[in-house]
Amino acid sequence: MIIAPLLLLASVASASPAQRATLVQVTTTEDEVDPNDGKISLREAMDQVNLSDAEGNILLQGGKEYRLTKCGTTDDDANRNGDLDHLSQGLLTISGNGATIRQTCPGARVIDQFGAAQLNLNDLTITGGDAATEPGGGVFIRGLGGVNVKNSNIYGNKSAGAGGGIASQGDVVLTGSSVSLNFARELGAGIASFTSATLVNSNVSGNTVGEQSRIGIGGVAAEHAVTLIYSTVQDNSAPNVDVRSGALSAFGSVIAVPRGAGKSCGALKEPTVSWGYNFAGDASCGFGRNPTDKGNGGDPKLRPQPPERGIVPLVHPLADSPLIDAIPIAACVPKGLKAGVLPPWANLQADMRGVARPQGKGCDIGAVEVASAQPQTPSHAGGGHAVVAPRRKPTHHRKRK
Repeated sequence: MIIAPLLLLASVASASPAQRATLVQVTTTEDEVDPNDGKISLREAMDQVNLSDAEGNILLQGGKEYRLTKCGTTDDDANRNGDLDHLSQGLLTISGNGATIRQTCPGARVIDQFGAAQLNLNDLTITGGDAATEPGGGVFIRGLGGVNVKNSNIYGNKSAGAGGGIASQGDVVLTGSSVSLNFARELGAGIASFTSATLVNSNVSGNTVGEQSRIGIGGVAAEHAVTLIYSTVQDNSAPNVDVRSGALSAFGSVIAVPRGAGKSCGALKEPTVSWGYNFAGDASCGFGRNPTDKGNGGDPKLRPQPPERGIVPLVHPLADSPLIDAIPIAACVPKGLKAGVLPPWANLQADMRGVARPQGKGCDIGAVEVASAQPQTPSHAGGGHAVVAPRRKPTHHRKRK
């Protein structure tokens, strides 16, 4: 394959030459494998990082759409057709720069991670995945390395089992990201983690399970722990959240309005850990132990707004939502978090879009901070795009200063 100078080798500071990280810059949006055309496709880039167990980095062209069109009669699990198979044992980072990876092949997910290392997805949209026989419609992590999703959208994927958006044997960490409009036949339509799920400045909404599902859990399903910080989980098949054997822990987050007749949270086995200022539509999430929580608050008055990130409608508090200014300014940064709970890149001083907190008399509960009438220059969220939210129209409900 003609790769120079497109394939760059960058040495890790303490690594030997045999362990140098591989950086591949993708130069065509076509899903092709041609060693003589002088181009590097996304599938060819995956082939390159699969050559060794060193760290791999794939860099996409900003704003482009990469359509996976090499469809075979079966999924070969060798990156030849269908999904993108990561086969090496090295950490892989895909930097999208606002790009989209869209699966067009029937019965194929988007990304299949076989190795034991971690997968990082940055500034990227994953859509169109269809895991016809296995978990993970958008992304399937088979090893314990888990997945970090930053500034990204996982939407419009489906799975025959668990995890319409993401299914992972390891930890799932979202910052500034949205998992929405995914479908799973069994459970965890948004996220299914066989260990833990952590959401910071993130939104999980509009995910649904099959009518015959005996378990449900449209939003986030995890085996050992779910942690929510400034996140919104709502309008998923009931329940929105469930933890099989561990605890739900949360700060400044909302879990509400499940689809169907079910509850906001499943039958949680451990007492909920609240760091304060959470909102639940009913009492099932166990937020009543902290006096700053609203553990049976009813409708949080969240409604989809026109897409602010070009693709997925953002769940936005209405002007009279009880989430607005609910957190006093002095409490906008939670106290009592144990070391390691927050990803080191997370920035709680901005919402999932990069809009600065607070905008009014306090911080808003959930992933979105409603912008004040006076526009402000947002700071980057370390998990959100730096875009200015639309100005709020004056209403008779309340005023912001």
